[in-house]
Amino acid sequence: MKHSIVLLFIRPMEIVQTMVSKLQIIFVQTIEQIRPGRKYKRDHKVKRKKFHFAYKTVC
Repeated sequence: MKHSIVLLFIRPMEIVQTMVSKLQIIFVQTIEQIRPGRKYKRDHKVKRKKFHFAYKTVC
């Protein structure tokens, strides 16, 4: 997938159009459902800290 974006700039326009249409098919096939009123909530992970502590000297 990540290499195909680079190929979009290198290849001729006809091949690019076929690659984009194939990517659209892949995106349509991999859609996940969003169910309202689900029994189990989604687990959203929360980052605790934005920055690391500064290094402290041992002595």
